[in-house]
Amino acid sequence: PEVIAEYTRIVHQGVNGAADGQNYAWYTQVAWRLPLADDILKPYVRYDQVVIDKNDPVYRAPLGAADAEHPSTLLFDKDILTVGLRMDVSDLVALKGEYRRIKEENFDWYDALVVALALSF
Repeated sequence: PEVIAEYTRIVHQGVNGAADGQNYAWYTQVAWRLPLADDILKPYVRYDQVVIDKNDPVYRAPLGAADAEHPSTLLFDKDILTVGLRMDVSDLVALKGEYRRIKEENFDWYDALVVALALSF
């Protein structure tokens, strides 16, 4: 079994009277290598969340034309649920297929399918 998690917090200090911004992001992933076909298959589930302070002077800095419903900023709040399967083709090559359910700030949930080839050197 594999359980991994990470948390990060970023604080941007405002200048000239601007508010400070406190942002955080985290994820947790659980995976289990299946005892089938020489242990080459590993299903996993992962949850990611990014929370950007509405007053952050860097991440919420305006980038151009925007409206209240679709602000133009560097980063949005985001939640991602991922369900995937990794297949280790060799010691140096892995294939991954993922289904992601994504919610970005000011937008409805949407789905994504991702296929990746990972190479180790």
